[in-house]
Amino acid sequence: MVRWFLRLPPGQRRDTLRATIVLAAVRAGLGVVPLRALASVLGVRVGDARPAGVRLPFADSRATSVARVVDRLMSSGPSENRCLRRALVLGHLLRSEKPCVRIGVRRVDGQVQAHAWLEIRDRVVAEPNLKELETFRTLARS
Repeated sequence: MVRWFLRLPPGQRRDTLRATIVLAAVRAGLGVVPLRALASVLGVRVGDARPAGVRLPFADSRATSVARVVDRLMSSGPSENRCLRRALVLGHLLRSEKPCVRIGVRRVDGQVQAHAWLEIRDRVVAEPNLKELETFRTLARS
């Protein structure tokens, strides 16, 4: 692990350290703090409802690079709420872009499924299953 870390370019090392700290805070906070309050502390907005439909990608090399760092860091962690944790950590690292976490739901074979992702300027940031997002309807504020 240390060798892998030391082989990273300095910018990715910095992002990895920051993501590690933020991920620990997100893991601790999700069970204790309301989502909107946690997101606000992280500098991320929780989005309002949007109808299901086509989602366009946010094409930015910095966002893609940071997403790779976050994904690598989270690949060995617990899978529960992974998409929400990913969106919050990634959103914090990209907070200068004024990101928005979206939470969507859909029904598949009678089961309700939920997913969270990050958007910047209404475009999806580094989401591996972009086409699948079209089937989710985002939740409204409660």
